[in-house]
Amino acid sequence: MRRHGGDKARPGGRAGERGDHGGSGRGGMRGAGTLFELAFSFAGTMLAGMAVGYYGGRWLDAWWGTAPWLQLAGLMLGVVAAFRVLWRTLQRVEEPPQGPPAGPERPQGRGKEGNDS
Repeated sequence: MRRHGGDKARPGGRAGERGDHGGSGRGGMRGAGTLFELAFSFAGTMLAGMAVGYYGGRWLDAWWGTAPWLQLAGLMLGVVAAFRVLWRTLQRVEEPPQGPPAGPERPQGRGKEGNDS
């Protein structure tokens, strides 16, 4: 018969015991961190794309005398590029994790030297 230690929390124990937080552990915070990272990454990408498009179009407008058309086109291209980056990032985040390749598993570390027959 096995005895459990005094006030140690056990998996599946009552709510309120030490180590039981009433949820699935740190999974929620890790998910929130990923969302914040995604939000700030998208905001930075959006601002960078808009700035490069705006100032690039402004420079071309001054050079070719087509103001404000290339400036607006560059701004729109920057927005489209930022959404494209967001879409690709979301596709990568939503992919399920790839497991090990299917096949028979071999025990590691056992060779002919380990046979004591």
